[in-house]
Amino acid sequence: MIKYAKIKNKDTGICEVGIGDNDLYYKSIGMNKFDVELSEIDNNWYLKEKCPHYSEEELKLKEKERILNLKMTPRDFLLSIIDLGVSWNDIKQMLSQNPRAEIELNYCQFVYRGNPLLNELSGQFGISETQLDNIFLEKGN
Repeated sequence: MIKYAKIKNKDTGICEVGIGDNDLYYKSIGMNKFDVELSEIDNNWYLKEKCPHYSEEELKLKEKERILNLKMTPRDFLLSIIDLGVSWNDIKQMLSQNPRAEIELNYCQFVYRGNPLLNELSGQFGISETQLDNIFLEKGN
């Protein structure tokens, strides 16, 4: 993206960028038009050819971490499980047999996708980890 920029470091390509379109002003403060990009790694502007980016593997790992940190209320979680075809009676029976799960779901403000207990509980109902991810992606925050 072409923007007014002043190169701060020629080796790294890091720049100071102006966002307006006043040619005279930006030239008066030592900026010229350059092809620059904003790096998602450090949120700094760089000359396009030197801009650092995450690898595909790093992006996938960051997305998985983001998903694991999504949260929702226990109510929304249980309703989502019911929406997938699990009966409320089956849920109540499972909770009565698993005091830890009952405490987790009855005495917390939020459940987090990264809680391993959710994989265990959902697995008992035939819900895959991918389906669980999708529940949190759709309704979590």
